[in-house]
Amino acid sequence: MPRRFQQNIGLLILSAVLLWSASSKSNGVDGFLMLAKTRVKVFNYLEHHQDLILHCRSEDDDLQPHRIGYGEHFEWSFRVNFFGRTQYYCSFQWPGAALKWFDIYIGWRDDKLCDTCLWGIWEDRPCMLNTTDYLGHCFEYNRS
Repeated sequence: MPRRFQQNIGLLILSAVLLWSASSKSNGVDGFLMLAKTRVKVFNYLEHHQDLILHCRSEDDDLQPHRIGYGEHFEWSFRVNFFGRTQYYCSFQWPGAALKWFDIYIGWRDDKLCDTCLWGIWEDRPCMLNTTDYLGHCFEYNRS
């Protein structure tokens, strides 16, 4: 193989590795080559201290329904795909309320915001939390 061709292939591989690792979370070895895991924690903050039934899914994963008591949480972790298209949506239900749902993790929206994404669920809104007790940015539930 000609030397110039070998150099070009080497530069191409190095460029691809650098671009790939730069788009991932930079937290040490786990952040290299998109090996970093993202964690999502969803807390039940229903005002009447009711149990929350949470059912989260992605295109590839069904996390099954979970009953969460007031002040408790459910969590899971995953790796964001290369194109940042990872998305999890959850349905929420509690006594006396219609089923609600929300896109709890959207790669393009959340990947740069958090390695551990914290969410609080209230009757009228889901909110991304900066810490477990600070109300951050709130959203409306998705419309059916």
